Amino acid sequence: MTRHDIFKKMVKSGTAVCVTERRVNVPCLNNICPGKIFLQNLPSILTSHVLDPQPGEWVLDMCAAPGGKTTHMAHLMKDKGRIVALEKVQNKVDRLKENVRLQGLKCIDIL
Repeated sequence: MTRHDIFKKMVKSGTAVCVTERRVNVPCLNNICPGKIFLQNLPSILTSHVLDPQPGEWVLDMCAAPGGKTTHMAHLMKDKGRIVALEKVQNKVDRLKENVRLQGLKCIDIL
């Protein structure tokens, strides 16, 4: 089964975003205000809002690194509830842990 099959043939309804071009040239902001700025693209932001996690709920994030969607969901949940964040590549796990630490989030368990 191809990616095309999944998104064009199997999915009957839902929300999709296809970014076809950059609208702005954003300079690299890595390591500027760590824990205060976390850039994401529109599809990543939209994912969290479509899921609409509420305080007290449980979320399983099966491909969590580097942590943009994971931490965004934690903020939407007001750091109340539980997010189980899975990642299998160690350097990605380390980056995820650092992003969670910088934002001071407590509801995320990284496995």
